[in-house]
Amino acid sequence: MNNNDIGIRLKKTKNLYSKFFTFAICILILCLACSVSFAAKAKTKKRIYRPRMRIAVSNSFLYDVANFIIKPEIFSVRNIGNGTPGGSDIFITMTSNQKRFASRSKSLTYFATTVDYDGSPCEYDYYDSSKIPYIILNTMKAISAHDKNNYLHYQKRLAIYQSILDSTLQVGEKLLKNITLLDLTGHTGYILSSCAKRCVKPPKEVVPAWKNGDIEHLQATIKQANLRNMLIVTDFATDPIIVENVKKLATKHFHMTGYEGGSFSSYLAENFGVLRDLLAKQTEMEKVNGSSKTKQQKTYKRR
Repeated sequence: MNNNDIGIRLKKTKNLYSKFFTFAICILILCLACSVSFAAKAKTKKRIYRPRMRIAVSNSFLYDVANFIIKPEIFSVRNIGNGTPGGSDIFITMTSNQKRFASRSKSLTYFATTVDYDGSPCEYDYYDSSKIPYIILNTMKAISAHDKNNYLHYQKRLAIYQSILDSTLQVGEKLLKNITLLDLTGHTGYILSSCAKRCVKPPKEVVPAWKNGDIEHLQATIKQANLRNMLIVTDFATDPIIVENVKKLATKHFHMTGYEGGSFSSYLAENFGVLRDLLAKQTEMEKVNGSSKTKQQKTYKRR
């Protein structure tokens, strides 16, 4: 075997090795690409098809709070009212009588408020500005207990919700800071009284008598409030007989509508807007009446 043959064989061997290494590298790259693609698809599928935890709430206020606080990719919220929380993972309620419904399902039940001193459920506590922070804090705790990794997010959203609500209540405080109320409301009086300078509420035993026909005493109470320049407030839960007489006789009357859903802060802002316009008209009327009285007094003195 001469040198030329040896050189040719070495070249062929080198070519074979280079082809083998090239082929191996191509296979390795292909395997890596397939594994990356498979992992990406797996992650995508997991992100898209991950089931959200289902939250059921018992009223519109809890729905507003929970819907504001949650991360939508992790939780979904529905308002079941007085219904059953079937099919839900978490049940947040303000009424103790719904406990029997929750016991029949697999939902974890959380009470967002306390039971009243007489044992009745406080389902309208969201009309009491002193209890609202307690309700929204308990709602946040119920949600964050099932997603502890995002606790700071829920805490931040709670703070924002409370801040918006506080700003709205400050509007009411500015409107009512120099006004005394006669509270004839059924549920919303706590929010209005917390904003007012002073609030007078009739004894509990008096209201049933008014409902049963003691109209003379009711009308006398309204006339007395007029003499004291009080703002008489009623709401959606006030007995129709009382509302009718207040509309006929009161010189200052504000009727608070009920909350039926949506943003609770917007609901309060709308009512405070109506109250602002009412007070502005009343002030204007008092100025006109005052100026007319002054003119009459001047005319009388000239005579």
